[in-house]
Amino acid sequence: MKILKIFLLTALLTGLSSVLAQGQTSGGTAGDATITLIEITEVTKITDLLFGDIIPHGGGSVIINPDNGNRTATGGVGLMGTSFSVASFEVKGGAGQSFSFPSLPTTITLEDSQNNTMTVGAFVISPSSGVLGSNGKTTVAVGATLIVSANQPPGIYSNNTDLKITVSFQ
Repeated sequence: MKILKIFLLTALLTGLSSVLAQGQTSGGTAGDATITLIEITEVTKITDLLFGDIIPHGGGSVIINPDNGNRTATGGVGLMGTSFSVASFEVKGGAGQSFSFPSLPTTITLEDSQNNTMTVGAFVISPSSGVLGSNGKTTVAVGATLIVSANQPPGIYSNNTDLKITVSFQ
């Protein structure tokens, strides 16, 4: 009789645990969660915009072309030397990410140690928009026009703060 009671008690507990286990299960489906992490977007200066050495025989301008890096002069401005360059920047973000440049400075002022000034304007960036490569990077070039007055005093003119570009990622 003792064995029968233990057997019945074991059968009852086994059945009860089966019922409890079934009561704890619930129906439903599994869902997926995904995220795409892209690199931090940033713009880093590679080279400065450099108009090089000039001789002002009269008023005119010096133009740096961002498409080919060429330097040309207009009016009474003579060009000297070969040290000139576009400003170049590395744009970094996610591979295949679209970018554009919503605005560039209108003008900036260069100044020498005697507070004489020259104006730089007509900024152009190339390319002005595009898609980052498979490595998430591209290089852009900025050119501009330097205005030279007829009686421009000689000196070293510079501006270290105002040439800023803003990139927009889509």
